[in-house]
Amino acid sequence: RLAALDGRCRRTTCEIAVNTLRPQERRELEALADAADRLVAADGQIDPFEFAMTRMFRARLLPDVKAARRAEAIPREQAGYVLQVLAAFGTPDREQAAAAWRAGAAKLAAFVDLDGLKDRAPNDLVRFEGALQALQRLPPVAKRAFMEACQAVAGFDGALNETEENFLFAIADVIEATGWNGGGAPIG
Repeated sequence: RLAALDGRCRRTTCEIAVNTLRPQERRELEALADAADRLVAADGQIDPFEFAMTRMFRARLLPDVKAARRAEAIPREQAGYVLQVLAAFGTPDREQAAAAWRAGAAKLAAFVDLDGLKDRAPNDLVRFEGALQALQRLPPVAKRAFMEACQAVAGFDGALNETEENFLFAIADVIEATGWNGGGAPIG
């Protein structure tokens, strides 16, 4: 049923479903999350929507409260990789992706002396999720700044595609950037 809906409607439907599950016991939610992960991985590939939805499920229903309480500086390597993934999925053109990455990096003071876009696999979702988990420990102000940097990368060309929007919501869900509202460039 969800396949016939556009990206925003699918996400909204999934958000409603997640909200209806909140009263369930943690062990039931963990079992559901594990089942969702197995279903998503069943075909041997995970698309951005599947990734975003499973991360939303875990972040909203099974948050890691201890990790979120530890305030740290923005981990440059992990933040740089997340921005790289966004840039790579935003355009197949390497120069355009590098320019988008620089636009996001310029939003973060910690990136002043960071090297530019690296030749790293932007489709390594295990590494991507690990980077997001490291960013979860940021204080709220740093999370907001990081989301602004992500928005600058994804919206560099003046429009967000569905993949970029899914990644932005997944990033916000996993790092628990509660102040981020998803605003910015229009979906194109």
